[in-house]
Amino acid sequence: MPKKTRYKKILASYRNKLKQEQLPLISQTTTLKTVQEPEPITILEDSSANTIVHYFKKDFSKSIFLIVGIITLELIFYFVSMSNNLRTVFKFIP
Repeated sequence: MPKKTRYKKILASYRNKLKQEQLPLISQTTTLKTVQEPEPITILEDSSANTIVHYFKKDFSKSIFLIVGIITLELIFYFVSMSNNLRTVFKFIP
C-alpha cells in the first residue's frame, strides 16, 4: 500500500470530525430507545437450591476421600520399595 499524502491525511481528519459530530445525534436517539431496566434476579429459596448444595458437598467429600486414599497408597508403595526386607517379599523392581 502506498503511503498517505498530506492531502489524504487532511481529508481523513475532516471525515473523522464529521463522523464524530454525527455520532452523538445517532447515539442519543438509540440510547433513549434501548435503555431499559434489567429484570431483577430472583434467588430460589425452595428445596432445589438446597439439593444442589447437598450434592456438591457429597461429591466434594467423595473427591477428597479418593485423593487422600491415592496419596496414601503412593506413599506406602514408596516406603515399601525403599526397604530392603520388604523388597524381597514383594519383589519390587527398583
